[in-house]
Amino acid sequence: MIPGAVAVTTQETVENADIVILALPLGQFRTLNPTLFEGKVVLDAMNHWFEVDGSLEDSIPEGQRTTEAVQQHLHGAHIVKALSHMGYHHLRDESKPRGETGRKAIAFATDDTAYNETIEKFIDSLGFDPLFIGRLSASRPLESGVSAFGANVTSDVLKQLVGGTR
Repeated sequence: MIPGAVAVTTQETVENADIVILALPLGQFRTLNPTLFEGKVVLDAMNHWFEVDGSLEDSIPEGQRTTEAVQQHLHGAHIVKALSHMGYHHLRDESKPRGETGRKAIAFATDDTAYNETIEKFIDSLGFDPLFIGRLSASRPLESGVSAFGANVTSDVLKQLVGGTR
């Protein structure tokens, strides 16, 4: 048991959140009720893992980005691909204050650029430099098995891994 933890429903969590982070097996996102997420900023931190999700085509149509499939399902939400390229242990252990040398970066992509400032502030509050890489269609480098996946690097290096920013 975790001290201070309180069990709540998905509905209670989403209703009381300014930003919702999806961190569940990719194959499970369609179990979420889309109306619950309407108007919410939703960070898609999910990745496809064959061992858990089976074939990628079992979760999303061939050729589609994982986050685009999430956006299609949660059509009333403001979807952002973020927190998916860096391992949880780096997120936990390597945050640094803004301006500190060697501060790592977290890339994000969204079609709803009106929320960029909100996402940038959130990522900064976690202790990382935010790096906007463009629309959701540009999010492929953040998915498992691609150039930026597993990247625990500074903003300059991350820009190179994702092919620049949009």
